[in-house]
Amino acid sequence: MRFNLFIMSLLLYHITNSQSRIGLEQYYYTGHPGTSLVSRLSYQGGDKWYGEARYNYEEAKTWSLYGGRTFSGEKDLSWSFTPFAGLVMGRLKGGSAGLNLSLGYKKLSFSSASQYTFSAEDRHCNFFFTWSELGFQLSSRIYAGLAIQQTTLYRTAGKWEPGLQLGFSYKEWGFPFYAFNPTSNNRYFVLGVTRSIDRL
Repeated sequence: MRFNLFIMSLLLYHITNSQSRIGLEQYYYTGHPGTSLVSRLSYQGGDKWYGEARYNYEEAKTWSLYGGRTFSGEKDLSWSFTPFAGLVMGRLKGGSAGLNLSLGYKKLSFSSASQYTFSAEDRHCNFFFTWSELGFQLSSRIYAGLAIQQTTLYRTAGKWEPGLQLGFSYKEWGFPFYAFNPTSNNRYFVLGVTRSIDRL
């Protein structure tokens, strides 16, 4: 079973109380073991309710819909966390629940997303997944850092994959790039195009 893994874009946006935000994301995976496209649409309301739709995320040819609520604060240290839960439909049928977390201090940022997904048809397809990033803002438009992800299938040992990240932004557009397992034969790359739209 092949997973199209989750890419976070928490470094590309900040939550405010007075605005809602729409996020559009498209990611292209290439390298071992093949190529794929992953799509994501999210909505953060001014009242901090959160919704998200994904395709090819938990599994190929699979849709997922999520809802949750964001809690955040911003002083010297900015922070936010969003618990969420939802349904998974398509090749993989079931449900999922998780937590998105982000921290920011000056030019440093940390983000992490974790979720547990279960299949309604075969428990051996259940898995736990986490993705974390530590980034540094090199300039107003460029950031770089480290990424690591872990996937744990039902009753198996977790698989860790380290990676590097480099991102560019221009106005509401973002262009993140990731290289995972860069020193092994199992290396693969992820190129993304994102856009965020603020609404009063």
